[in-house]
Amino acid sequence: MRPFLIAAVISVSLTAIVYYCKTAIFAIAVCLIIFLIVALKLKKPHFTLVPVISILVFLSLLFSLYEIDRFSNLSNTPITEDLVITETPESNEYYNFATAVCVSENSLHKGDKIKIYYKNSDLSVGDTLNAKFYLFEFDNEKTRRYNFSEGIYAGAQIKSFSDSNNDKSILTFVPKLRFKITEILKSSDLTFQSRALISALTIGDRSSLDPKFYDNVKKSGVSHMLVVSGMHLVIIIGVFYSVFKPLLHNKYLYAAFSFLSVFLIVALCGFTMSVIRAGITYLLFSIAPLFSRERDALNSLSAAMIIMIFKTPFAVFSVSLQLSMLSTAGILILSPYLTEVFLRFCPLRKKFLKSLVSSLSVTVSASLLTAPVCILVFGYISTVSILTNILVSFAVTAILSISVIAIGVGLVMPNYNLANIILCPAEILSSYTINVINRLGSLEFSTLEVIPRLLSLVIFLLTLIIALKYSEQQQLKFIKRQNI
Repeated sequence: MRPFLIAAVISVSLTAIVYYCKTAIFAIAVCLIIFLIVALKLKKPHFTLVPVISILVFLSLLFSLYEIDRFSNLSNTPITEDLVITETPESNEYYNFATAVCVSENSLHKGDKIKIYYKNSDLSVGDTLNAKFYLFEFDNEKTRRYNFSEGIYAGAQIKSFSDSNNDKSILTFVPKLRFKITEILKSSDLTFQSRALISALTIGDRSSLDPKFYDNVKKSGVSHMLVVSGMHLVIIIGVFYSVFKPLLHNKYLYAAFSFLSVFLIVALCGFTMSVIRAGITYLLFSIAPLFSRERDALNSLSAAMIIMIFKTPFAVFSVSLQLSMLSTAGILILSPYLTEVFLRFCPLRKKFLKSLVSSLSVTVSASLLTAPVCILVFGYISTVSILTNILVSFAVTAILSISVIAIGVGLVMPNYNLANIILCPAEILSSYTINVINRLGSLEFSTLEVIPRLLSLVIFLLTLIIALKYSEQQQLKFIKRQNI
């Protein structure tokens, strides 16, 4: 039994119900209390954990609703606060907008996140400003869900601002480090497109990507590669670990190293939902030996989801988080099963062919479980996703590894000459990756528009595959018990 997995499913359901039907709050509270009483009567610790976690998430939901009301009550009220820009500002033909965090305590609370809207100003990540503004609620349902998923419950129309001296927060240190990394990449001989790709892979900054290229990224089914998540985290920490390995003598030092590395990477990437999920999962998986627990990737993934929902309940509406969670779940649940089935019917002896089949099953598994979300969000599925992933996955891994080493050298050395030399292979691999994505993504048949009926069929097939896998596991457990 995986209590964290069950609790995660219940927590996601609770969040969706409360968001769309607030009148159900009282009924949910009663059901959760009854659930807890029954669990306590059964005297099964693992089972009792499920209602306890569900109640904690429910309480967090109620607190989030209180926060939304607090921001709502401040609407159209003149406010003056010190803010820090924490994400790269974006713009359209009418105005500029960015995510900002409050670092003073006047009308708002310290740490409150808001979406600021302004005109005719050049702001960048890490800027601190004393701003005068009016708060407003998000009217558009899509915009509302997106911002709620990021823990942003109000927008702010900036009337005027000036430089602030309040720069003592770590919120200003991290953006400055991001700026330093950007400067290292700008000083290199990389082309603009390669530099934009490396920025997206290392610090999650996609603001410089060419819109046409990013459209081809989505059409070719490799969006997950440009969203810093589990794969990126493992590669980056792997590079860190190879450097500091002589200092990590025991599991406690390794756990401390993992925590500091994850926190730095998550902060550098702007605390996006996908990288937070990956960070929490990695930490839970790496510190398991400290508590004499077996490492269970699926349980760690579920626990990470619960922690995220507890911190930001409406994170379940984050598309990047949904894709990240589902792709990881697909790799953990379906990938071994698909590899096993293929090798059962087509036995292979060479290790290279086996690794190729394993890599292919990983891609197929991730694509299958993310298909429903892709259909709902984009309205199509990619027909070249598997091919594109196979062709560029090795290149992306190499680009990321080389770039992390080069950035590390650039941060330590007084000049960037050595970092520029290290980045030379990354330029070749980046050009290759960009060309493959542009060629395959621009094909006429690269996407297939999906009608709702086909979406229902996809969901049914995925459910059937997972059910078959689960039933097979249960049969194996039964056979083992009978042998005992």
